[in-house]
Amino acid sequence: MPQMAAFCYSLREKSGLVAYRRLSRTDGQENVAAAPVQNWLPVAAIVALAGVLIVSGLVLWQRSRQFALGVEAYRHGETLLEQGQVDEAVMEFRNALAQTPQNVQARAALGGALVQSGHFEEAFFYLSEAAKADPGNGPVWMGLADVALAGGDRKQALYLFHQALSKEWPAQTESRRRSAQLRYADLLSEAGRRSEAISLLLGMIEQHGDDPGLGMRAAEMVRAIGSPEQVETVYSALARRFPADSSVWLRLGDARFAVDKDTAALDAYRRAVSADPGNAEAQRAAAHVEQVLRLDPTRRGLSVRERARRWHEILQRVVDAAAICGSTTEIARAGPLLTQRVLSLELTDRKMEAASRIWQSTAAPCKTDAVLSHILSKPGE
Repeated sequence: MPQMAAFCYSLREKSGLVAYRRLSRTDGQENVAAAPVQNWLPVAAIVALAGVLIVSGLVLWQRSRQFALGVEAYRHGETLLEQGQVDEAVMEFRNALAQTPQNVQARAALGGALVQSGHFEEAFFYLSEAAKADPGNGPVWMGLADVALAGGDRKQALYLFHQALSKEWPAQTESRRRSAQLRYADLLSEAGRRSEAISLLLGMIEQHGDDPGLGMRAAEMVRAIGSPEQVETVYSALARRFPADSSVWLRLGDARFAVDKDTAALDAYRRAVSADPGNAEAQRAAAHVEQVLRLDPTRRGLSVRERARRWHEILQRVVDAAAICGSTTEIARAGPLLTQRVLSLELTDRKMEAASRIWQSTAAPCKTDAVLSHILSKPGE
């Protein structure tokens, strides 16, 4: 029995050893097979990441390239537009917008160029989109105003002009903004809103003291639509801004002379001559007003004797001028008055009345005496 037990124990020991060895060989084979798979996982991850980076880089490069092409096309379009090549500029702005569809600046530029080329419906589409994206853009609203004006809708154009001028304008578009102000003033005048137009023009003169050309254009518009007093006001403002400009003083003199401010007119004409001694027009104007002031019997401060002397001279000049067109009863009646040099208020009044009647009945071709025309056209004379 002891031998049998020892045999069984030995058998069990050998069986366990064999089983252990088999198990050890199996585990080793699995580990050897799994090792290559585990080593490839980091490599695959790196490859995938590299692919993602490459694709992302290509996309980024493509976008950068498109942006660069869009900017280049936009700048080229601006250059062409400045050179007056509108159709070519439209093509460049189209290219810019194709490369950068979200570029509001390119969209606005295309709309503005289309307005200049007369394609108003298409321009309205691009400008409307630009106005939604950038509602504070003055030139965009100006383009929409041009579209409305081209369509004959002046009421809408006035509204859009007002909107445009209340928005922001880039520094490089300042000349366009000033032109827009002049056009707006012209529209206001045509709409019967002359007071608003004149206020706008006066404001322009006060604001743009560095631009005499603009000031003169604004003043000329006021002269066309304003009262004589408003015309004098606008040229007075210009004279303060540009005291060395002879033409401004000349126009101020004309404005004052038109409202019978003869002394003030002479001062303006003399300033014009002082600013430009070679200004023949200003010299003639000054000389003319000096003659008026020497003859005008309505000036304040004249003595009775001097007033009588002036009415006598006026009557003589009136008779001489009217006689060119033929003798009349009134001219014949004036003869005896001219022989009387007696100093009396009654005689002076008779000479004044005779001069006025003869001048009023004289045909226009014979009224060649500009001094008489000015004096006898004054209210009450």
